[in-house]
This record gives sequence, structure tokens and C-alpha cells, in this order.
Amino acid sequence: MSKTYAKLREVTIGYDLPKSWLDKLQVSKLTVSLVARNLIYFYKDKNFRDVDLDQYNYGTSSTGLQSPTTRRYGFNINVVF
Repeated sequence: MSKTYAKLREVTIGYDLPKSWLDKLQVSKLTVSLVARNLIYFYKDKNFRDVDLDQYNYGTSSTGLQSPTTRRYGFNINVVF
């Protein structure tokens, strides 16, 4: 079984709010970001499209294959006073 694959593990897009908006709040920096994890998973053999090859242990007689980790979305807020 070939372990050749590619995946997009994490994407983060952030925005620093302008300093003029933060002066009233007595905050020196505020960053808001969107995070997405496990977005895309490419594997040549379609029979194994639901298997996370990162988890595959080919050195033992038992495979222990696991399903890919779930796709997740979230946001972060980072405040510096």
C-alpha cells in the first residue's frame, strides 16, 4: 500500500484591527482570525479515501487504520493590553 498523499492540515486568516479603533478600549492590539483544519485530503487510491495514512502503521501485522480527523472551523481573538 502506497503512503503517498497530500492534505491541507490548517489554514488561518487573521486581521489586526486598526489602532484608532482600539484607543477607546485601552487595548494596544486586537487580532481576529478564522481557523479551518483538515480541509482537503488527496490520495491516489480511492479505495482508501476514508483512511488517514498519517495513522497507518505498516511495520506491524495489524493495520490499526483510523478514519481521518474531522474537518473543523473556528475563530480566535487575541487581545494585548
